[in-house]
Amino acid sequence: MQVVYAKQPYPTSLHASIFLMGPTPRRETGGASWRPAMLQALEQAGFTGTVFVPEDAEGSYAHSYVDQVAWEQEGLEMADVILAWVPRELTTMPAFTTNVEFGEFLRGGRLIYGRPAG
Repeated sequence: MQVVYAKQPYPTSLHASIFLMGPTPRRETGGASWRPAMLQALEQAGFTGTVFVPEDAEGSYAHSYVDQVAWEQEGLEMADVILAWVPRELTTMPAFTTNVEFGEFLRGGRLIYGRPAG
């Protein structure tokens, strides 16, 4: 499995790809990223494709907003599947940007949505 983190260049060819859409913890508000556990689950399931992770390898967001949005938009358009996990926590991960992305890809046939109970 190949993992491409935020702002890293996308591969020139893909055979299967997943974009991990959902809130990213900010350094200033804390919170733990859900993506490492998802990467582990995909690896254990035998996924051999490419996973686009819109955060740095340390599990947070520390980039220019404009550059981040451009990187995410490119990855969302190129991904075979968009896996949205929304563990909404208004203090640490409100997911307001995720709301917009979710609406944009809701009817495209590539979106899988999940959330914790409650």
